[in-house]
Amino acid sequence: MGLYLISIAITPLAASACTTLDLSAPFTPGVRTISCTDHGGLIMNYLILLIQYISGIVALYVVLMIVIGGVQYISSAGNPGAISAAKNRITNAIIALVLFLMMFTIMNFIVPGGILN
Repeated sequence: MGLYLISIAITPLAASACTTLDLSAPFTPGVRTISCTDHGGLIMNYLILLIQYISGIVALYVVLMIVIGGVQYISSAGNPGAISAAKNRITNAIIALVLFLMMFTIMNFIVPGGILN
Protein backbone atom coordinates (compact mmCIF):
# COMPACT_ATOMS: atom_id res chain seq x y z
CA MET A 1 0.00 0.00 0.00
CA GLY A 2 2.81 2.42 0.87
CA LEU A 3 4.57 1.77 -2.48
CA TYR A 4 1.36 2.51 -4.34
CA LEU A 5 1.04 5.90 -2.62
CA ILE A 6 4.65 6.76 -3.45
CA SER A 7 4.13 5.96 -7.12
CA ILE A 8 1.05 8.18 -7.24
CA ALA A 9 2.99 11.04 -5.68
CA ILE A 10 5.96 10.68 -8.07
CA THR A 11 4.04 10.24 -11.32
CA PRO A 12 2.79 13.83 -11.72
CA LEU A 13 6.28 15.19 -11.09
CA ALA A 14 7.83 12.95 -13.72
CA ALA A 15 5.13 13.80 -16.24
CA SER A 16 5.53 17.55 -15.74
CA ALA A 17 9.35 17.37 -16.05
CA CYS A 18 9.07 16.01 -19.58
CA THR A 19 9.80 18.86 -22.00
CA THR A 20 11.57 19.22 -25.31
CA LEU A 21 15.31 19.34 -25.83
CA ASP A 22 16.91 21.35 -28.62
CA LEU A 23 20.09 19.77 -29.91
CA SER A 24 22.45 21.46 -32.31
CA ALA A 25 24.02 18.59 -34.23
CA PRO A 26 27.50 19.23 -35.68
CA PHE A 27 26.85 17.93 -39.22
CA THR A 28 23.25 18.98 -39.74
CA PRO A 29 22.21 22.36 -41.08
CA GLY A 30 19.50 22.97 -38.49
CA VAL A 31 18.46 22.24 -34.94
CA ARG A 32 16.80 18.94 -34.14
CA THR A 33 14.14 19.10 -31.46
CA ILE A 34 13.63 15.99 -29.37
CA SER A 35 10.52 15.62 -27.27
CA CYS A 36 9.30 13.01 -24.82
CA THR A 37 6.59 11.77 -27.15
CA ASP A 38 8.88 10.99 -30.09
CA HIS A 39 10.16 7.55 -29.24
CA GLY A 40 10.45 6.87 -25.53
CA GLY A 41 11.64 9.89 -23.65
CA LEU A 42 14.34 12.48 -23.90
CA ILE A 43 17.19 10.24 -22.83
CA MET A 44 16.23 7.45 -25.23
CA ASN A 45 15.89 9.87 -28.13
CA TYR A 46 19.22 11.50 -27.30
CA LEU A 47 20.93 8.09 -27.23
CA ILE A 48 19.36 7.15 -30.56
CA LEU A 49 20.66 10.38 -32.11
CA LEU A 50 24.11 9.75 -30.63
CA ILE A 51 24.21 6.18 -31.98
CA GLN A 52 23.21 7.40 -35.44
CA TYR A 53 26.09 9.92 -35.48
CA ILE A 54 28.55 7.32 -34.22
CA SER A 55 27.37 5.01 -37.03
CA GLY A 56 28.24 7.63 -39.60
CA ILE A 57 31.65 8.22 -38.07
CA VAL A 58 32.43 4.49 -37.96
CA ALA A 59 31.34 4.05 -41.59
CA LEU A 60 33.54 6.94 -42.70
CA TYR A 61 36.49 5.56 -40.72
CA VAL A 62 36.12 2.03 -42.12
CA VAL A 63 35.92 3.26 -45.71
CA LEU A 64 38.94 5.51 -45.16
CA MET A 65 41.01 2.66 -43.67
CA ILE A 66 40.11 0.31 -46.53
CA VAL A 67 41.10 2.94 -49.10
CA ILE A 68 44.38 3.67 -47.29
CA GLY A 69 45.08 -0.07 -47.05
CA GLY A 70 44.36 -0.46 -50.77
CA VAL A 71 46.71 2.38 -51.70
CA GLN A 72 49.32 0.96 -49.34
CA TYR A 73 48.93 -2.47 -50.97
CA ILE A 74 49.21 -1.07 -54.49
CA SER A 75 52.28 1.02 -53.68
CA SER A 76 54.09 -1.78 -51.82
CA ALA A 77 56.00 -2.83 -54.99
CA GLY A 78 56.45 -6.40 -53.79
CA ASN A 79 57.83 -5.51 -50.35
CA PRO A 80 56.56 -8.30 -48.04
CA GLY A 81 56.50 -6.03 -44.98
CA ALA A 82 54.41 -3.37 -46.72
CA ILE A 83 52.04 -5.98 -48.16
CA SER A 84 51.56 -7.48 -44.70
CA ALA A 85 50.89 -4.05 -43.17
CA ALA A 86 48.34 -3.25 -45.88
CA LYS A 87 46.55 -6.59 -45.43
CA ASN A 88 46.50 -6.08 -41.66
CA ARG A 89 45.00 -2.59 -42.08
CA ILE A 90 42.24 -3.88 -44.37
CA THR A 91 41.57 -6.88 -42.11
CA ASN A 92 41.34 -4.69 -39.02
CA ALA A 93 38.94 -2.31 -40.78
CA ILE A 94 36.66 -5.18 -41.76
CA ILE A 95 36.80 -6.63 -38.23
CA ALA A 96 35.88 -3.21 -36.83
CA LEU A 97 32.94 -3.01 -39.24
CA VAL A 98 31.68 -6.47 -38.28
CA LEU A 99 31.99 -5.71 -34.56
CA PHE A 100 30.15 -2.42 -34.98
CA LEU A 101 27.37 -4.12 -36.95
CA MET A 102 27.04 -6.68 -34.15
CA MET A 103 26.81 -3.88 -31.57
CA PHE A 104 24.29 -2.03 -33.73
CA THR A 105 22.15 -5.16 -34.05
CA ILE A 106 22.20 -5.74 -30.29
CA MET A 107 21.31 -2.09 -29.62
CA ASN A 108 18.50 -2.28 -32.18
CA PHE A 109 17.16 -5.32 -30.33
CA ILE A 110 17.47 -3.75 -26.86
CA VAL A 111 16.10 -0.25 -27.60
CA PRO A 112 12.30 -0.31 -27.73
CA GLY A 113 11.16 0.46 -31.24
CA GLY A 114 14.65 0.20 -32.70
CA ILE A 115 17.37 2.74 -33.32
CA LEU A 116 16.31 3.75 -36.81
CA ASN A 117 13.40 6.20 -36.63
